Amino acid sequence: MKRKALCVALLLLYLLWNWLPLLLCLSVFLHFYFTRNNGYWRKRGVRYLEPAPVIGNLSPLLHVRVSPGQLFADIYNQGEGEPFIGCFIFDKPALVIRDLELIKRIVVKDFEHFHSRYTNTDASVDPVGARNLFVTRGQRWKFFRAHLSPNFTTTKLRAYLPLMSQCAEELTGYLKEVSADTRKPITIRDVMARAATDVITCCTLGIKSNTLRNKNAEFRKYGRKIFGFTTSRAFEILGHFLAPGLVKIGKFNFLQKETTAFFKQVVGEAVEFRKMNNVERGDLLDSLLNLRELVDRKKNIKPDKPNVPEIDVKDEDIVGQSAIFFGAGFETTSITLSFTLYEMAVNPRIQARLREEIASGVKEQGGSLTYEAINGMKYLDMVVSETLRKYPPLLHLDRVCHKDYKLPESEVTIEKGTPVFIPVFGIHRDSQYYPDPLRYDPERFTEDNKVSRPQFAYMPFGHGPHNCIGMRFGLLSTKVLLVNVLSRFEVLPCEDTPRPVELSPFALFLSSVGGIPLVFKNIGSEMLAV
Repeated sequence: MKRKALCVALLLLYLLWNWLPLLLCLSVFLHFYFTRNNGYWRKRGVRYLEPAPVIGNLSPLLHVRVSPGQLFADIYNQGEGEPFIGCFIFDKPALVIRDLELIKRIVVKDFEHFHSRYTNTDASVDPVGARNLFVTRGQRWKFFRAHLSPNFTTTKLRAYLPLMSQCAEELTGYLKEVSADTRKPITIRDVMARAATDVITCCTLGIKSNTLRNKNAEFRKYGRKIFGFTTSRAFEILGHFLAPGLVKIGKFNFLQKETTAFFKQVVGEAVEFRKMNNVERGDLLDSLLNLRELVDRKKNIKPDKPNVPEIDVKDEDIVGQSAIFFGAGFETTSITLSFTLYEMAVNPRIQARLREEIASGVKEQGGSLTYEAINGMKYLDMVVSETLRKYPPLLHLDRVCHKDYKLPESEVTIEKGTPVFIPVFGIHRDSQYYPDPLRYDPERFTEDNKVSRPQFAYMPFGHGPHNCIGMRFGLLSTKVLLVNVLSRFEVLPCEDTPRPVELSPFALFLSSVGGIPLVFKNIGSEMLAV
């Protein structure tokens, strides 16, 4: 036995002696490879955060202490006094922009240098997810953006209003059943997500999803999967947003395969129904179908630039665009609704003032919630704006530099391929622009206060050509649902209502830890004509 142990020990010693130089060389190579960019910002005279090997400045994110948007807000706060601050996304140098005038240049004035998001996916891995407006680039992005934007004109919004109002009536009926007559707290995050799902499916796809009444409805199930942060899904999402170079290697899907299959089925059925019954609703789905017909007639569209492939419209485009409008639409609307109702519950004076304005505005329109009535509610707009300031659904904006860009009034050049991040959450909670930023105060958005504040200090929907295409739709649906709820209920905190709300690190969009329980007290008022 001892002889056998001695032989094993000698063999290990032999292997170690022969492989040690190789192991040392490999260790040195890996060390230099993963730290090769550590001096990148120092050489350029840019203040930066010292990176850790391999993971760069992502430690708080990878340890699930913060979400991606909170991470960039923290970096923003560490760069006080600087127009920008360098950081590292894994081993890749990146820049977090702090100066508002520089942000304006990047997203508007010098858009040609930063015309795409850093977020990306791969069509060979995810042919449907790669064809949505959020990640599409270049001429295809311009083409789809131009042809889908008319879905959100004033005329279209007026047409959507009755459908939104129907969904709002269903929401108030549901709240009365489950909370108002029993004083039982309800978790508003899930309820508002289900209500917003009904709005978005009805208005954009012409589908009555019945998600509010059925918490296990398929649209709710797959809606959770699009941006939900399970452990495995977190790697996919972070790959797309922070390390797009790994997407193809890791076979990451922007839309999971089962989610894609679900949307292929429901969109395909909706398209077939419209064809069979000669139905035209004038919604997003119709726009996509008409766009495909236009392109087919012209045998594809020739871009206005040479050496660029012709633009086609396939089934994957229709499914991909429908899925991303659905996912982003219900998420942002439900987030804004949830946090607004929470703030109304813990700020009863603001709630009472808003309810008075709603009553007055509706009365002027003969008891009907018209488009004019909604637009005339200035305090409602101030309240929603303050919610979007304190709780912006999308916490940061991302861009990638497409050609070397010399920063104005600086010797620094952003090199091609460098990711640039705009920390919306950090700017929205900067006391330089919003004194006592954690206080909820709609007065920040009076006309005088808005004029006195820099424009780019507020950007919950982004700015410039890449701003949120559905911004007006989202605002209108949020306001319609809020008006209906506050017309009939007083929103109250309960024993388990958090003060303040704890923000979750497990989310791409802003989310709370827990669902925020609130009570809805029936006030016996029927301001709105039913």
